[in-house]
Amino acid sequence: SFCTLLRTFYQANTTMGGKGSHACIWGLLLSEKDITPILAGTVAFYVASFVCYAVIFAGAWTRAICVDKGVKTFEGIKQRYGMGLCSLATVLSAAGKSAAILAVINVIGKQADSLCMYMQAACVVLAATATVAHNQFWEQRPLPLIFISGVSEAVCLSLAAYAMWAATHNVN
Repeated sequence: SFCTLLRTFYQANTTMGGKGSHACIWGLLLSEKDITPILAGTVAFYVASFVCYAVIFAGAWTRAICVDKGVKTFEGIKQRYGMGLCSLATVLSAAGKSAAILAVINVIGKQADSLCMYMQAACVVLAATATVAHNQFWEQRPLPLIFISGVSEAVCLSLAAYAMWAATHNVN
């Protein structure tokens, strides 16, 4: 499981004093106490993505996808991947991005203990993940689809950062 894997990295890091040549980078950036905030960020990102695509941008996203696929209705789109695989990919991506936000916070240290710093860490992760946006242009995606994806990513990362900050500070 992820917890066992994280514990193994933590033990390897502890055994080597954090400076061993075989220490895992995640063991240097994250610790066992980070599991709860990462889970909170993952859940927040996952739920926010549903709200963004199914509620906030539902009509615009559906139209942009139909234009992209060259069909008149959403039902005309050939579904290559099932809901299970798409959900798994979203959860894994959200967990990775949540871990990256927390890694940035942990690198900064004690002075990063504010909600503002968590939001800035989310912006760093957003900037890093936005570097693959050029692929959408090469894939000839419609501009509204690219815009919706970018805004949704920013919203989801912001809510994940808030959830992680709240989990770290026991905010109810």
